Amino acid sequence: MKYFLGIPIPVCYANRVEAFQREMAGWALRSQRSDPHISIKGDAGLDEGSETMITITEVARRTAPFPIQLGEPAVFEGEPVLYLSVTSLGWSQLNRTLIDTIAARTGVEMEPLEISGWIPHLTIFRLKPELLSRCEEIFLATANVLSPYPTITADRLRMYRQERDAGQWAPLRDFPLG
Repeated sequence: MKYFLGIPIPVCYANRVEAFQREMAGWALRSQRSDPHISIKGDAGLDEGSETMITITEVARRTAPFPIQLGEPAVFEGEPVLYLSVTSLGWSQLNRTLIDTIAARTGVEMEPLEISGWIPHLTIFRLKPELLSRCEEIFLATANVLSPYPTITADRLRMYRQERDAGQWAPLRDFPLG
């Protein structure tokens, strides 16, 4: 099984994102495999063991809820993933704390992207590679539907679990902040 940590977004905005995903499904390489969320920590060092759950609970309790500003659409360099940008000092601090704490407690080597700096984002979908030449059009359409971009309050972490490769990511457990 694989795991990751994300920050759930408010249902009203998640519904807008999901409606856009359905409307523009022809742009997607595949359907989204999780509910809309802001990614914060990849699989390295995560499992369902009690030590992991205690560690995440402790980090979450020491972290006060914080604002997250969603922003303009973008695509990762070298990877055709359409996402909304995220600006949040609280996200950056929590991301670093999770990575450092989990690495120290488990001894597991973190993923290279986590070490070099994970880009905060809300994934819309993985684009078909042949559409990359149409990014400006795609960005405009995305902005037309998903703006104005809200500022949301991160008040919990959510652990997701994928039971088989290429399967759906299911919410496993929430960890309240503060």
